[in-house]
Amino acid sequence: MSAQSLMPRAVFSLILGVSVTAELGELHGQVATGSILGAVTDSSSASIPSASVTITNKATGVPHSLTTNSQGLYNAPALQAGDYEVRVEMQGFRTEVRSAQVLAGTLPSTSR
Repeated sequence: MSAQSLMPRAVFSLILGVSVTAELGELHGQVATGSILGAVTDSSSASIPSASVTITNKATGVPHSLTTNSQGLYNAPALQAGDYEVRVEMQGFRTEVRSAQVLAGTLPSTSR
């Protein structure tokens, strides 16, 4: 058994929020954007502050790096519609990776 498999597991949930934005008075060149929001907790549901979160657009490979706040929450706003990989890392915990999708014109949904 590896040391990695003995580490506690960080659990996180994703809340996908989507908003469509466009410049007022100009219909051409509209860009649909959305947000990926979430909470990082351990197996006992305790919040994990200061966890590293990297949200990467799978099509472009462009990463967005952020850190959870004191309540274990994170928010990546203004993301282009598309498929993303969400990676959460914290010393002493196993790295967790999830897929997320930002869709234009849909209501927020939750993925675990």
